[in-house]
Amino acid sequence: MTSVEKTAVAVPIEQEVHPATDGERHAYLTTAEVAELLRTPVETIRYWRHIGKGPRSFKIGRRVLYDHRDIHDFVNEARNSEDR
Repeated sequence: MTSVEKTAVAVPIEQEVHPATDGERHAYLTTAEVAELLRTPVETIRYWRHIGKGPRSFKIGRRVLYDHRDIHDFVNEARNSEDR
């Protein structure tokens, strides 16, 4: 029987939110990573998702993920609504 070794890979979160370009790999973030990026409690991100207010998300199995571009759009929409 062969042994398979699992290795965790840490993925750093960028401080600035930029959409991925066509040449870049899509960045999918977890709820905790989105909370850290937006400097918002995880519970708030979950609540926003529950009421449909936060950034778009999707599920793969039981895991909730966010596309980096959707986080960028969410921040820009919030910024633009503040300017009005």
